[in-house]
Amino acid sequence: MKFIVSVLICAGLFLSVPHLVFASEQVAAVQKSTKINISSASATELAQLPGIGQAKAQRIIAHREQHPFKSVEELTAIKGIGKATLANLRPYVTIE
Repeated sequence: MKFIVSVLICAGLFLSVPHLVFASEQVAAVQKSTKINISSASATELAQLPGIGQAKAQRIIAHREQHPFKSVEELTAIKGIGKATLANLRPYVTIE
């Protein structure tokens, strides 16, 4: 009996894995297709970007209030955002 239950549990887990992978691919596709406008996004929206937490989100907002963004590349002027972080952000951000 325990063997049968174990087999059923394993089969259920095995069958659910493709759905989990597919769901994560859907989330990634949505994230890439919905770009966040760094010129108008809230701190909460900015904090959802990869490598950006609340502290960097606040720095982005403070920077744009003093120096409105003309390009996404200007994010590198913000402490903690370098070339590598910018490369990771590019698919998710816009200034339009």
